[in-house]
Amino acid sequence: MQFFLNPFNAALIYAALLILAQYLTSRLLRQFFPNLKDTYRFLLSWVPPVIMWRVAMIPYIPLTPTIAVLLLMGMVSVFMSVSSQWPKWGRWIGACLLIPVCYWLAWPGVDYDWSGEKQMGTYEEMECDMLMRMKDWHQISDKYRVQESPAVECAVQLALYQTGRMSRESLYQTIYVPRGSRNRPSVFNVGGGILTVNFGSLTSAFMVSDMALMLDLPNVAQWAAFEVMEYIPNYNKSARSIKRLTETAIITGQYPLAKKYLSILEETLFYRKWAQSMRPLVEQPELIKEKPYYQQLKKAYATSEDIFFI
Repeated sequence: MQFFLNPFNAALIYAALLILAQYLTSRLLRQFFPNLKDTYRFLLSWVPPVIMWRVAMIPYIPLTPTIAVLLLMGMVSVFMSVSSQWPKWGRWIGACLLIPVCYWLAWPGVDYDWSGEKQMGTYEEMECDMLMRMKDWHQISDKYRVQESPAVECAVQLALYQTGRMSRESLYQTIYVPRGSRNRPSVFNVGGGILTVNFGSLTSAFMVSDMALMLDLPNVAQWAAFEVMEYIPNYNKSARSIKRLTETAIITGQYPLAKKYLSILEETLFYRKWAQSMRPLVEQPELIKEKPYYQQLKKAYATSEDIFFI
């Protein structure tokens, strides 16, 4: 998740891992086939990195398989170097001890869940979600002329409003579609005074949470953040969702809950500074007046019906 939100850093990390794969492959070829010509060894050493690169292009496959392969290659290479002077029986014993360790690290100890488009969302949704996080509204409105995803369609409407090409009244009229309407898809559906939300996928739920907060709907943003947790196929927790739940807890005045979330985020790499900057708002709620964004959402929550669903 952090990688597609930080594409430049992701590219550097993947490049470093693929270079490491080429180095380990070359080293293993030298250890197993010492008589192999340097030219052939160099060409063959690029086969695993190319395969890993191709796998990395599939958005539904996480980084964990690449890490597992590199871990195994590294352990085997180290074992070959250390055991080169051992007697034959010693290498057999060492291999018998190493195999279960490798199996434990690279199979049940690694998350191989490849959930696919149904749960993770389409590539269109992933790309649009990233652009929303970057607040690149012009590219969103210009890029997605034809939208397949209801979440992307709503994002385009929001982008038109953010770029001044649509009034707020028109935004509400186009983004809230009557339930059962077949004119166009939407994630925000209304009927009989009741609002229902179509999340669709993990990425779509993230987008709904972001859009709901921009539409002064902290309850829906909170609801969507919880739905994201349910969509995660390996039952892990999402730091991005916890960040959103922290914001909604502050907006709705659930300060003990916000403290709990902040304590979790302060242990992360990407959200530590943000969590530390938000802690004063929890310990001294009156400071929220110095944050116009959250103050506006707090007023919107105070004047609206609490429609949070579990």
